[in-house]
Amino acid sequence: MKKFLSLLLAAIMVMAMATVVFAEEKDLGMTDNGTIDLSSYSAGTIKVVAYRYQEINGSVDAGWGVGGLCATGEWEVKSIDFTATLPSKPALNEEFTFTWDIAAAKATLGDQPNVNFYNDMKVKSVTIITDAAVSAGDATPVTALVIIALASCAALVVLRKREA
Repeated sequence: MKKFLSLLLAAIMVMAMATVVFAEEKDLGMTDNGTIDLSSYSAGTIKVVAYRYQEINGSVDAGWGVGGLCATGEWEVKSIDFTATLPSKPALNEEFTFTWDIAAAKATLGDQPNVNFYNDMKVKSVTIITDAAVSAGDATPVTALVIIALASCAALVVLRKREA
């Protein structure tokens, strides 16, 4: 009975792992302000890492707007939902990470929003984080794992009935 329970729990674990959608990150290679193309994404997250690269504006402090995402063809960050604000007074070279939802950004800013940072801040990287199945447009690997897990459970049930 213990062996059967161990096998059953192992099969359930495989099924649970098969239903997990793995995240995929794509670095866009940006190290400055610029346009990002979201036309091939329907869901996920935009992650921008920015850092304080100079100290021209010595009064930059916590709560300051330092940039964000702008509508296609614009450089002014108009929407509070896409404004990056500092959580603390930045030191030189201190990094901050800002994230926005891709679907919300596309709905408000279009398929090609601009990344624009200012007030002594500079873009270090822009990354798109998506579900692997969403970006690939194919759930075949996940489907295959689920089928294998279900077949394993069925085999366990058949073996258990033969033992009885």
